[in-house]
Amino acid sequence: MNEPDEEGYLRFIEDTNKREMSNAETYDRALLTLSSVLLGLSLTFTQNVVPLHTASKLWLLIGSWALFATTIIIVMASFIYGQHSFRIDPPP
Repeated sequence: MNEPDEEGYLRFIEDTNKREMSNAETYDRALLTLSSVLLGLSLTFTQNVVPLHTASKLWLLIGSWALFATTIIIVMASFIYGQHSFRIDPPP
């Protein structure tokens, strides 16, 4: 019977963790970029196309701005938390 390849398993786990971290960073960056761009576009749209005083569903626009801003804040907080978690020593 073959012995399990413990070193290979540990390399696989390390590689998987690196890939997951990279995917999470890419996702966070994309979410932050998308939120910032859409917030900027909506602000530009209200200035140049539909003035705020003529908007019929102004509460939806303000709600979307609040959600965009919340998304940006949460993603930035996740960056800070992620960096902080790397500095914490793992439990024994």
